[in-house]
Amino acid sequence: MSFSFNFVPNAEHASTFVNADSSGACIEVGKKQPEKMNSWFSWIKQETAGSFFESFLQKEHAQNESIPLVPRQQQGVRTANDYILRVREESASFRSRNTDLVPGVYEGGLKVWECSVDMCRYFLSQNIIIDGHVLELGCGHGLPGIFILKQAILLSQQKPIDCCITFSDYNEFVIKDVTMPNVAINVQDTCSKRLDSVDGQQNIEHWLREHVTFGAGDWLVMSDTLFEKGTDSIALKQPKHPALPKDGLYDCILASETTYSETSAMETAELLSRHLKPGKGVSYISTKRYYFGVGGGTKCLCDALHKQKAHKFHIETLKVYDNGAGNIRELLLVKSLGPKS
Repeated sequence: MSFSFNFVPNAEHASTFVNADSSGACIEVGKKQPEKMNSWFSWIKQETAGSFFESFLQKEHAQNESIPLVPRQQQGVRTANDYILRVREESASFRSRNTDLVPGVYEGGLKVWECSVDMCRYFLSQNIIIDGHVLELGCGHGLPGIFILKQAILLSQQKPIDCCITFSDYNEFVIKDVTMPNVAINVQDTCSKRLDSVDGQQNIEHWLREHVTFGAGDWLVMSDTLFEKGTDSIALKQPKHPALPKDGLYDCILASETTYSETSAMETAELLSRHLKPGKGVSYISTKRYYFGVGGGTKCLCDALHKQKAHKFHIETLKVYDNGAGNIRELLLVKSLGPKS
């Protein structure tokens, strides 16, 4: 399976947006329309649709209501473009199934997983601010990454901040159908006053083009692409997105419920070993203590991290969520200690 970056057109290529289909062929996704395709927000609106939103954060921090997270819950079609219709059909197909995921086919990105909300609540309660290059693995609705993005935008009004975020998910239709709309809606909400002026909107859109990118596909292919080793990704046929780290290394990696099986836990550990900055990078991992029937969870991830040959890690449990009725959930902080001697 290939991995594709650069879902949103940059300023130089706003007239058309080229991506890869499942066969790796280039297809045209959107043609420029007068006074529309010049806008990052307008492009998002054209590619996506839906207006029913719901907040998943409790109001225990009412003083911070200015940074709500509003995941999208319904899909719709506002374009006749065949490609968009195909994305919608894929999305609708999995929405109608009575399953959370289909390993290797659909990795559950249409559902808002409770561990991602745990991470957002923790960031909010601790006033967590993350600078540098950030990667959200298995982002789905992208709530943790969006929280960090919104904080960066708010801080950028006071001082320059260099926060670049990569949202990645296994399924392209998840990126199209939920992640990108969520980013656009939350950014517009955060920047509503600055969007009142043309200059303000242009400045924000320029900032987004330079600091946010999206990717879909297999993690290990993504890893090779980040190191510019991949061979079947359309991303390599295009200029590297400015939001991607030049060396493929991230200051912070976010992951919620990517450890649901032994295989996924090992892949998460391998991605951290490959892409956390040695001796500097940190990762927030929100997971259930144990995933019954599939073998993943906290211990499985910790064991996989300790088995990594290239790097050492320090693992700290930041918070345990136990209501006495459901599965115990945990938020972990993983710090890279650098290469093993």
